[in-house]
Amino acid sequence: MPSGGDLNDRARAALANGDPAAAARAFRAAICSDPERPRGYFNLGLLLARSGRAADAERAYGLALVLEPGHEGAAGNLADLLMSADRIAEAEQRCADAVRWSPLSGLINANLGLLRIRLGKADAAARDLRRSLCAEPGYASAWHTVAMRCHDESAQADAAYKRAWCSGMCEARVLTNRGEIAQRDGRIDEAIELHGQALRMAPGNPDILANLATAGIDNGDFGAARRYAEAALALDPEHRVARWIRNWVALAHRDFETGFRGYDETWQSPERDADPRATAHPLWDGSALAGGLLLWCEHGLGDEILYAGMIDDVLARGVRVVLETDRRLVPLFERTWPAARIMARGDPAPGDIAAQSSLLRLPMLFRRHLGAFPPRNGYLRPDPDKVAGYRERFGTGGGETVIGLSWRSGNRRTGAGKSTRLDQWEALLALSGIRFVSLQYDDGGETDPRVLANPGDPRNDIDDLAAQIAALDHVVSISGVTAHLAGAVGTPGHVLLPPAPLWFWFAEGEDCPWYPSLTLCRRRQGEDWAPAVARTAAAVRSRLGR
Repeated sequence: MPSGGDLNDRARAALANGDPAAAARAFRAAICSDPERPRGYFNLGLLLARSGRAADAERAYGLALVLEPGHEGAAGNLADLLMSADRIAEAEQRCADAVRWSPLSGLINANLGLLRIRLGKADAAARDLRRSLCAEPGYASAWHTVAMRCHDESAQADAAYKRAWCSGMCEARVLTNRGEIAQRDGRIDEAIELHGQALRMAPGNPDILANLATAGIDNGDFGAARRYAEAALALDPEHRVARWIRNWVALAHRDFETGFRGYDETWQSPERDADPRATAHPLWDGSALAGGLLLWCEHGLGDEILYAGMIDDVLARGVRVVLETDRRLVPLFERTWPAARIMARGDPAPGDIAAQSSLLRLPMLFRRHLGAFPPRNGYLRPDPDKVAGYRERFGTGGGETVIGLSWRSGNRRTGAGKSTRLDQWEALLALSGIRFVSLQYDDGGETDPRVLANPGDPRNDIDDLAAQIAALDHVVSISGVTAHLAGAVGTPGHVLLPPAPLWFWFAEGEDCPWYPSLTLCRRRQGEDWAPAVARTAAAVRSRLGR
């Protein structure tokens, strides 16, 4: 009779020849020949799992672990089966049992760490992963898991991805994850290079093409963004990111009809991990309602200010608005829209909500073409007493023009691309007959005797900041909260934009239909900020007649 080893070899040969039935017979014969050997049960489990017989595979792996409690392959594959059946706690227990028998197994410790991440046991998972790497310092999968776990910590995650690569995980996903980190940190050229390397390894991967499309937007290369998005859609016509990029490019070029045609997909069919507010109530279709309409925003302060500019359009339809917003915006919004109920984010909504909508959907309903933008000079109503107080404090209306400045952003995702240094603003600061006021909530330690320190708390008191801006003659700002507030209260201003601004600042043009009081000034691709500031200074001098 052939030995168990010969029968296992025969089974693998049958598998290679495409005969799983013969392979199963050989594996079972190997078990009968040597029933105390876990290898036969493990191999049979592999075959059963591949055939879709999960319950039988689970029993086979379990028998392998009875004979060898620390069997790495059986423990890992059994955990995978249990996880796929959403039996994560059982999977954790199986791996924990295996670790007790094989405490120096890098594979089992890494699998246990992954399971505990899924279960939200972050500290225990970190210990498991450390044990895995202590046992096997070159274990690529564990390094990759460490990197994924700390993906938001750029330097630490990038170093771990590099260790995974050097340990043998030379895969496209490692490169594209590093590309995402570089892109998030504003290192766009490096991100494009990493995504490009990943694409060469996996040329048919629509996710990598979509990553290149987003990097194209961040780089100001809208043509490349469109090409990569279309290439991704040719492979996967329903790819959400690629469709979003295609719409983004259209909107950035003021092609509202094309852009908004697919803009609503995210909210019409929310994914499982979508914002809970997107599924708590029916999606508003723009019609009249018997109950209240909950409006909410999923992005930052600047977005809330811009999209809130359509609250008047909603109210004009006779809809009772419940607006959820950043707590810092509540007093400003309450003064502006007394007919709406303004609630701070996190506070409970009233019980008679009939529908909901993200504020980001409102342009699709109310700004479908340039003619739909109202020719108004601001829409927010700052505190008139505060405005008067700041006009007196700043000396507005006296002999000198008073201009507020904002030159840097603290936004981690977009701040690097749009922030400047104060020493790059010399062309503006050198203008005579102007008093400058800082509107920075974080000046980064940069000072200039020509710039008055801000007298308030711009980070936390947005109502006060709006009053300051309304009291000024002019504002010059990068594209941040200050720019949005200037446009929303109607103060004249110039906005310095990077080559790749967010779509609502558009890819070209000086006019800003959202905020008619603002003029857009663009840094050209490849140039420093100083030339863009010099052009802005010339525009300010011309506007002020100096």
